[in-house]
Amino acid sequence: MSELLQAPALVAEAEWINTRTPVRLDESAGKVRLLFFFSLANSQSLSMLQALREMANEFDDGLEIIGVLCPRFSAEHSADMLLKLINQHYIRFPVCLDHDFQMWREYGIQGWPSCAVIDVAGQLRAVLAGQNCVGELQDIIERLLNDAAESDTRAYSPRLSAGLPDAPSFLKYPSGIAVSDHLLYLTDSGHNRIMELTHEGRVMRVFGSGNPGLWDGTMANCGFNQPGNLALGNNALFVADTGNHAIRRIDLFNGEAHTVAGDGRPAQSMVLARSDCREISLNRPVGLALSGTMLYFSMQAQHQIWQIDLKSGAMSWLAGSGQQGVTDGDLMTASFSAPAGLVLADDELCVIDSEGSAVRSLNLSDSDVTSRIGQGNFFFGNEDGGPRDGLLQYPTGVAFDAQKQELWIADSFNHCLRVLDIINWRLSTPDIGMTLNHPTALTIHHRTLWVCNCFGHQLLTVNLATRRASEFDVVETRQ
Repeated sequence: MSELLQAPALVAEAEWINTRTPVRLDESAGKVRLLFFFSLANSQSLSMLQALREMANEFDDGLEIIGVLCPRFSAEHSADMLLKLINQHYIRFPVCLDHDFQMWREYGIQGWPSCAVIDVAGQLRAVLAGQNCVGELQDIIERLLNDAAESDTRAYSPRLSAGLPDAPSFLKYPSGIAVSDHLLYLTDSGHNRIMELTHEGRVMRVFGSGNPGLWDGTMANCGFNQPGNLALGNNALFVADTGNHAIRRIDLFNGEAHTVAGDGRPAQSMVLARSDCREISLNRPVGLALSGTMLYFSMQAQHQIWQIDLKSGAMSWLAGSGQQGVTDGDLMTASFSAPAGLVLADDELCVIDSEGSAVRSLNLSDSDVTSRIGQGNFFFGNEDGGPRDGLLQYPTGVAFDAQKQELWIADSFNHCLRVLDIINWRLSTPDIGMTLNHPTALTIHHRTLWVCNCFGHQLLTVNLATRRASEFDVVETRQ
């Protein structure tokens, strides 16, 4: 900026989500402040959180990070739900809710995520947009802190922290489920582990140390980071290790976990295939679907669908231009909007577009993408109906009932389950006799629908004959 301007103050009426003490910019004299304008329903914002954590540690005594949450969806106006999302994503800097986008306008923000940098004198020094601005941000912050140290205007003190944690629970943000005839596998995402259970709920084995990280090993001697969806087959369990930007494989014979694809860092540009999949940077792999030796996965922050040939080990692009949108057409020109859950339904790969609040189908034989529910990035709600009037709000998970020719959908921000009849492509809301709290992953096995009720920290089952839900009890003691 050629002319330095005093940074606009934080709105006095702003609602603070994860701290009971409102933050004021004029209370941090001598510190560099970074205002992070974001949405927790924006995949690029989520991809940037790890970089912000690393930046906070690097500049621990000189940088204050303050989150300004600008809601993408109507559900994001709920402080209770936002607090759970903040805790789920390990956000430890104070976050305020910019309900009416007042601060967004005052700082000239154009999109999610964006960062405004304020120097030790309270002057606005830079506004940067996009998840790829991390390197430039680090350079600016380091320079401003060094300049302040030379002029003796820098304050050295611990950074602001915030947190209103959830009550302890055995399960924490369950986010993935896979079921076989004798066992089931559950992603205990908040504890960075995957659990193997009997159908009676007894814990048999646990994979993952509980500490976030990316390292291979056996049973508890390996690391996951916010693991999500699962796919079961070929004597293995495949894991979308979302926080590590990786695909993992657990050998169910010996309990050994190893990395199939991903180098642990979010991709900063278009993903390009390489001979070694472990040297490729992915960007928030979320959904998985397995067909024979072909593993399909959604890359949420890349807005694409990719595939791995498990026989050859080759990874390749399948669909999506990489531009965010809800545009139909051939595999190359069609666009997705933060694709999440995947399921195979006959000869189609069905895709849940989270930010597009859409259900898409990818025909694997004629290579076309078709929208079944959803009309665009900013069309969302809670309405039953057909392709033109049915509405979802940030759905995440999906399961296919082949007997009834129905898709069950985890309509996460509407806190309910929806059913999509794939013969007539009509959306309805079943009464399952239970109130849900942010359902995420789903799967169907032997006329039972399994539901990860994420913010309820529980696993549920729905009898598909009666459509009534009940809680599935997990026995804590391993035997």
